[in-house]
Amino acid sequence: MLNLQSKNLESLLYKKNSAIQLTKNFEYGLFPLLPTPYSLLPTPYSLLPTPYSLLPIPFNPPQNHYTDA
Repeated sequence: MLNLQSKNLESLLYKKNSAIQLTKNFEYGLFPLLPTPYSLLPTPYSLLPTPYSLLPIPFNPPQNHYTDA
């Protein structure tokens, strides 16, 4: 009977330690690829890149309209 109780106690301690280890793993960022509630929300189409939004922005130097003629 005592042996059965000690096995149950060991099992409970192992489960507790596993839960603590899992919590620490989350705290230390060892699971960065798991989905979060926000990552499961659908992405609005306005935030998705379009072929035009991926083009580089052309550089237009500022025009000085107040030059002395």
